[in-house]
Amino acid sequence: ETELQDIEGRLDHRAPQHDDVDVRYAPSHAINIRSGGMLEQILGKRETMVNSIHRQGIKRLAKGLQVEATAPDGIIEAVSVRDAKSFAMGTQWHPEFKALNNPDSVRLFTAFGNAVRAYATARGKTLFISSHILSELAEMCDAMVFIDSGSLVFQGHADDLKHAPDVAGGTGFVVQVAVAGDTTAFQE
Repeated sequence: ETELQDIEGRLDHRAPQHDDVDVRYAPSHAINIRSGGMLEQILGKRETMVNSIHRQGIKRLAKGLQVEATAPDGIIEAVSVRDAKSFAMGTQWHPEFKALNNPDSVRLFTAFGNAVRAYATARGKTLFISSHILSELAEMCDAMVFIDSGSLVFQGHADDLKHAPDVAGGTGFVVQVAVAGDTTAFQE
């Protein structure tokens, strides 16, 4: 659907107009979680509060997807892939915002991390995880390696990055991540 706030009976799912990101991303409405679904298994409950910063929603669910949660106005807030072999879920809200301060987000990202580790262990593969939130990488990874143009530029733990020299000679570290080469191993 387009411009949800303009449709009678729909909540205004847009973020509040505010300069403070904590206000914009604050929990703003409840979601009803499908009984017996993947999300209920992960969170251990049938309702929770989520942030809402979107203007559009799913009108017709794609074949192979199933609803995991809805807003009070019926808008789909989470989906999963029916009969998926592993973790395959999408959310309309932003669980990554201050994830470590939100018990539901911690449970969700822990389930994802467990699925990633199980995938890697079962296949004897090394997986690259990219995140713009360093604290999430620190929680999920024992060690990190950053490669720039084929050269190793950092190897260690997230805490070590605080003291690593950057390319300009200062402290701190700026990393741009790109995927190149054969990615078929990640498409199984």
